[in-house]
Amino acid sequence: MEQQLGPVDYVVSTPDRRKTKRVCHVNLLKAYHEQDPRFVTCVLTAPGTIANETVPDETKASPTDFDALHELPPEEQAILTEFADVFSDKSGKTTLGVHHIKLLPNTQPIRSAPFLLHPEKCQFLRKELDDFLQQEIIEESESPSASPIVMVPKSDGTLRLYTDFR
Repeated sequence: MEQQLGPVDYVVSTPDRRKTKRVCHVNLLKAYHEQDPRFVTCVLTAPGTIANETVPDETKASPTDFDALHELPPEEQAILTEFADVFSDKSGKTTLGVHHIKLLPNTQPIRSAPFLLHPEKCQFLRKELDDFLQQEIIEESESPSASPIVMVPKSDGTLRLYTDFR
């Protein structure tokens, strides 16, 4: 980190990239740590037992592949059992709040056209949106407002979806 521009923006040195300096939001500065797949692909149903319901059939592993879970103290196994949904890589949603956007009187809704996408990115987007619809993370809308989706590559080469609200 070379310089702090504001409370959440920093100038960061990136000597191994085309641009040697970048302005980054604080959220981009957090290190990403891959989860141990032994703990991601299984769910503890009760202390000392393992169920593989969250793993697709073709990738199911035998319980012996998760021996490390049995080595955890009973209180940690109980925590993993109680909060199994928190330790999943599967996306989720919260029902803790409802968000309403209040417009000023006589304000027209903003409707931006979607960006053109390469067919491969379009296929990825359709797959992601279908998955989100199936999990009920999103729902179809007929709102007069609309903002385009932007796909940004992650460091591992996969894509992350963002909405461009500019």
